[in-house]
Amino acid sequence: MTGFTEAIQESGYQGIREGDLVIHAMDAFAGAVGVSDSDGKSSPVYAACTPRGASNVHYYAAVVREMARTGWIAALARGVRERSTDFRFESFANQVLPVPPYDEQAAIVKYLGHARARIDRAIDAKRKLIVLLEEQKQAIIHQAVTRGLDPTVSFKDSGLPWLGDIPARWKMIPARYLFRPVNRRNRDGTEVKLSVTQARGLVPTDQMLERSMQASNFDSFQVCDVGDLVLNKYKAHLGVFWAATLRGLITPNYTVFAPAKGVKSSYYERLFHTPQYRAIFSSIVYGVTAGMSPLYNADFNALHCAQPPESEQREIILFAEKVEQDHARVASRVLYEIDLLREFRTRLTSDVVTGKFDVRAIAETLPDLAGQSLGVSEDQLFDDSWNESTLEYVVTAGEQGVAHDPDQP
Repeated sequence: MTGFTEAIQESGYQGIREGDLVIHAMDAFAGAVGVSDSDGKSSPVYAACTPRGASNVHYYAAVVREMARTGWIAALARGVRERSTDFRFESFANQVLPVPPYDEQAAIVKYLGHARARIDRAIDAKRKLIVLLEEQKQAIIHQAVTRGLDPTVSFKDSGLPWLGDIPARWKMIPARYLFRPVNRRNRDGTEVKLSVTQARGLVPTDQMLERSMQASNFDSFQVCDVGDLVLNKYKAHLGVFWAATLRGLITPNYTVFAPAKGVKSSYYERLFHTPQYRAIFSSIVYGVTAGMSPLYNADFNALHCAQPPESEQREIILFAEKVEQDHARVASRVLYEIDLLREFRTRLTSDVVTGKFDVRAIAETLPDLAGQSLGVSEDQLFDDSWNESTLEYVVTAGEQGVAHDPDQP
């Protein structure tokens, strides 16, 4: 098991029995409630509740999660730390809870089990669609940057087994003739602070979706200009090459390459994202620790790269941007549909658990559930970070109204 902190000593642990309603005192506000499916033991931070009389613990787990969703637990709980509370059993025991007849509790659990399973399957199908759309986009762009846009042209051997054939009019030359490393320090005071992200590329630091440590001093930062190719040298094998679309300051841990005349960094950004080049970068970095093996300039300079004519680089850039924008529109729509399904699942669960929607007649027509659990669904295991990281892939410059000028490098 990974992702958990295990105690060195287990003194003070309590017994948990199958069928107990278990509430996490510190995370109950976030819906950390469930029904134990086996006997075991736990830290005293959990409240293990045994049902009295005819009570369906799965129904009451759903009730407590509804209390969390509405903010009721957060309002009751003690504690001043952000994203943490202290909701002990004493507080829970004083709450007035709904008590439907036992048969109706069972009907609610049965109905919601079926309804949520159908909704989760629909969400899973749409999530898989986003993955397929991303794969389709990458395949189309890969074809464009390695074989061009005209399928009728003649081809020649690139001389590299891992790259294969390229259009006959393309050249194969070392990267040192395409780019030169630069370390600019000339500032005019208008530069924005930039960060390199694996998904969104080079973005203003204050627009990053993910949280990261921020430098307290920028004196050592270097300047990158529009059209430069920026590399996170420790992540070359992941394809972390990005063309700069604005002038700014970046950490000296990144490598900045200025393109030669007739070289478009946006084309090479996409070329270096292809599986062939990422595999080559993985093979030429040095180091024994994963993620700490830099791509040195000498090795990059010796790498042979395809060079289409400048006009064809422009055409490929425009084509790739159109593909990316079309993909973004479709993927954004699918994400919106996922949000609607999640909203519907939340609203339906709330209305059924609180008795606003009588499901007894419908539940009678449904087959028995294999398990009676109404715990966190598989979809809900994907927290907000999944949605943010997915949005990183589908939000493009075109969607944001920032079109790339193909006449820029």
